[in-house]
Amino acid sequence: MIAKRAKISVRERIIGCIKGKAIGGTLGAPVEGKMEILSLTYYHPVPKMVLPNDDFDIQLLFLESVEGAGGLVDASILARTWSERMGFPFDEYGVASLNLKRGLKPPVSGWFDNPFKNCMGSPIRSELWALLAPNRPKLAAYFALQDSMIDHAEESIAGEMFFAALESLAFNGATDFEKLIIEALEAIDPKCETAKAVQFTLDNFRKMEWVELRNEVLKNFGHANFTEAPQNIAFTIFGLLYHPEDFEKALLCTTNCGYDTDCTAATIGAIWGLIKGDNFPSHWLIPIGERILASHDVRDMALPATIDTLAD
Repeated sequence: MIAKRAKISVRERIIGCIKGKAIGGTLGAPVEGKMEILSLTYYHPVPKMVLPNDDFDIQLLFLESVEGAGGLVDASILARTWSERMGFPFDEYGVASLNLKRGLKPPVSGWFDNPFKNCMGSPIRSELWALLAPNRPKLAAYFALQDSMIDHAEESIAGEMFFAALESLAFNGATDFEKLIIEALEAIDPKCETAKAVQFTLDNFRKMEWVELRNEVLKNFGHANFTEAPQNIAFTIFGLLYHPEDFEKALLCTTNCGYDTDCTAATIGAIWGLIKGDNFPSHWLIPIGERILASHDVRDMALPATIDTLAD
C-alpha cells in the first residue's frame, strides 16, 4: 500500500495528471508499435520539449466543445466538433470522420465498417472526463461513453470508461492502487474482454514477475493489432501494481511491455499524477518543459500556452 499523502489540492492533482501524461506520452511515442519486451531506462531520444500527441489534442478540442456547450457533455455535440475541426485521417479517426460525413451518428459512427473499433484511440482520451467529474466515477464513465462511441465500440468504450472512473476515483485521496482498480471495474461490464484482462492482472500479479504476466496476458488477451485495447489496458496497470511506491519503476514497467506505448505510458503517468500530485522526479520534467504543443490536424484551437494555464 502507498503511504498516504495528505492535503494534495485539486489543482495539484490536475497539474500532476497533465505532467504525468506529458512525461509518459513523450517517453512512449518513439517506441510505439514495438511488440517485443523493451529495455528503456529513460527517454530515448532525450527530448527538448514535450512531443505533440493526437490523443491529447482531441481532449483539448473536446474541452473547448464542452465549454462552448455550457458544460454539456453529449456525443452529438462532440461529434459535430469532431467533424468541423478534427483532421486526423488515420485508423479509427479516419473511419469515424468518413462515417460522420455519411450522416451516421454515434454510436453507429463508431462501429460501422470500423476494423479499429476496439483499439486505444479513445481509452487514451479518458483523463479529461475525470478532471470534469472528480470523485464521481459513474459520471466520468458516462462522459467517457459520450466520447468513445464517436469512433469506437465495445472494448474501446469499456477501456475509456474504466480509465475515466479510475482517474475520477483518484481525487478522493485514496492511495491503494489495487483497491482503486477494483472499484473502477464497477463502471464496466465484467464479461467484456477489457474487464477480464484487468481482473486477470489483479489475480496474478503477486504470483508472477511482470515479464511472465505479460506473456500470460498476451496468451489470453493478445491481438495482432498492437493498438487493441484489452492487452494495452492490462499493461497500463502493471506499473501501478508492481511498483506502487516508485514512479520511475512503474512508468518503465508499463512502457517496457511494448505495444501501444504512447498510450499506456501516458495513462499510467496521468493516473500517478492524479494520486500523487505534482511530485515527479525533476529529471523526468526538465526535458519536456512547461509548454503545451498541438498537432496541425486540429483546427482553430485556442491552445493554452502552459501546463499551469491549462490546469487553471
